Amino acid sequence: KMSGKNKNKHITRHSRLRHERDMDGIEEEMMATVSDHMDLLCCHKVQDSLLSSASRFTDYRGIFNWCVIMLVLTHAHLFLENFIQHGFLVDLRKVIQHLVEDNY
Repeated sequence: KMSGKNKNKHITRHSRLRHERDMDGIEEEMMATVSDHMDLLCCHKVQDSLLSSASRFTDYRGIFNWCVIMLVLTHAHLFLENFIQHGFLVDLRKVIQHLVEDNY
């Protein structure tokens, strides 16, 4: 038989372990609840890069449009720079005359 002192230690230890286990359960529930709320509030989700082969993404229209815009802006900059430096060097009368002539 256990003496009163040892019995109290055993009960106290048992109670403490049960309390810790209960607190762990409560903590896990709180973390799950917080995680659920974070999922609702988060606007980002983990996904593969659109440029990787694993994403199965096939609509590259936006990337193509961005490339066209960059190409046009770059060439517009060069055209404007040349026009400022050298002026308009094309003789429009000769161009129109060449287009109107029937060479065939």
